[in-house]
Amino acid sequence: MIFKTIKKLRLSQLVIVAVVLALTFPVSVSAQSFAKVGIVGGQFLKIGVGAEIVGMGSSAMATVDDAQAVFWNPSGLTSIKNTSVYLSQVNWFAGVEYISAAAAKNLGRIGTIGLSFSYLTSGDMDVTTYSQQEGTGETFGYSDLMLGVSWARNLTDRFSFGITAKYVVEDFGFNDDVDGTAVKAQAIAFDIGTQYITGLKSLKMGIAIQNFGPELSPSGAYEDIIGYDSKTQDYIRVEAADFKSYPMPMVFKVGVMMDLLDIANHKLTVAADALHPSDNEERVNVGVQYSLYNALHLRGGYIFNADAATFSLGAGFTLKGTHIDYAFSQYVLLDELHTISVGFNH
Repeated sequence: MIFKTIKKLRLSQLVIVAVVLALTFPVSVSAQSFAKVGIVGGQFLKIGVGAEIVGMGSSAMATVDDAQAVFWNPSGLTSIKNTSVYLSQVNWFAGVEYISAAAAKNLGRIGTIGLSFSYLTSGDMDVTTYSQQEGTGETFGYSDLMLGVSWARNLTDRFSFGITAKYVVEDFGFNDDVDGTAVKAQAIAFDIGTQYITGLKSLKMGIAIQNFGPELSPSGAYEDIIGYDSKTQDYIRVEAADFKSYPMPMVFKVGVMMDLLDIANHKLTVAADALHPSDNEERVNVGVQYSLYNALHLRGGYIFNADAATFSLGAGFTLKGTHIDYAFSQYVLLDELHTISVGFNH
């Protein structure tokens, strides 16, 4: 029923609706102008997946066109002709490792189906307590998991739509204070995206809302220590309380891309995304890619108003549908990062 209604709309009307959403959404999600840092969880969902996109400053809304679209804008899956597989790995700060994988298949008139997986692990960390703040000698590990399923379809020859449903789990790596069960938070989140070919030369638009869904609710309960009784030589604890829930990092993105040069065996593509995250200030990502013989790719990107990464550089090589990509990202206060990914499109 929904898709029949959408098909009856003219493309110009669809674009107007998309622009209105782009202008009104930031106002509706936040009436305050300051950055609300530290109010959301599921921070691993913010980590850029894929060296190709990261190398272009994470400007992906209109450019993504293979299996990695499940992590950025699911409507990009409609560009897959047959099958696409994507693997990505980045060694995050402080020994944290983050790996992702995706696979997608074009099923013709049914649309394109995608499956995705992301896993972050902290490695071993020292256990500290109120009385042993230098460590108990024990260790624990924190991890995040995302399992997703996506569907995308061309509604017209210029307009595509995609949606991803993902199961998100945060495992805090320790037990609660009541019955000793593991403390985990889990929820279902959704990504919704569109791409639109304007018909104005190679200009293309993309819009997406990511991580939309209920709050993450940690299991178990805790007892808070509020002091020490020297007479009983024991800690003063308050009554056990449930862990509070917290939202996921919802973000609204609008992007465009265009080929400034496309002659013979040379192509120069520019892209830009405007982001409105629920827990930070708006920012703009810009990127550029030069391709030679559609085999060698050189990339660069910059993030305006960034509190984390500022600029990125990247390179890739494509041969018979297989591409290997690398990206270097420079951060404001922390060290640089290196992202490697491999893709297969057939």
